[in-house]
Amino acid sequence: MIFAGVDIAKMDHVIGAVDEGGEEVCRPMAFKNTEAGFERCVAWLESIAESQDDVFIGMEATGHYWMALFSYLTARGWSVGVGNP
Repeated sequence: MIFAGVDIAKMDHVIGAVDEGGEEVCRPMAFKNTEAGFERCVAWLESIAESQDDVFIGMEATGHYWMALFSYLTARGWSVGVGNP
């Protein structure tokens, strides 16, 4: 299992990921809070996991800035949890 975390911000989000042992699986990546940025995020996720079932994504509920990414990822079948920071 891979656990990805997204640091949510107004313009640029950052995603990173660790495995079950807490080891970083890939360098964190910044991406824009836009559809093109979300596509980049999905490509990054697909590059670190064999399937969507191998990944759980957590993100913080920062203002309303998380909502578009959450909707984008869940509509495409990714498992996403949102936490209040």
